[in-house]
Amino acid sequence: MKIYRLDPEKFSKARRSIILLYIITGIILIIAAVWMNWEQLSTSGFMSLMIIPFIVVLFGFSAWRAIKQRQQHWQEYTLQIDDNGIVQSQPRMPDLHVKSNDIIAARETKFGLVLSTKLHRNLFGISKDLRDEDYEEVKAKVMSWLV
Repeated sequence: MKIYRLDPEKFSKARRSIILLYIITGIILIIAAVWMNWEQLSTSGFMSLMIIPFIVVLFGFSAWRAIKQRQQHWQEYTLQIDDNGIVQSQPRMPDLHVKSNDIIAARETKFGLVLSTKLHRNLFGISKDLRDEDYEEVKAKVMSWLV
């Protein structure tokens, strides 16, 4: 049995995408709040602007939590493969066991390999966030089961 983990070098890309998501969404929300309250801003001034720091703090905290959760996922994710099948372990999720003889199809997407079984289509995903050589090894092993 061999155990695979996500590549720590690729975590910075995931963190960057989370930060960009929250920054862009926060800016759009601030623009929408100012635009919808434009008349109130000109009459009441300061009190109407109190929503902006609230939005910044809310989105900052949310981004921090999302990064912490992704980091936990990155550290605790494992993929175990032997001749009998695959076991995927993730934080806050039950382990997913798939027998090698149950896999009927595999297709590669931009995010990784998606496996289908006899009972479930697109049941299992193998992330490209594994080390590149590990991903290729896993892919070769899974493809050998389909032949």
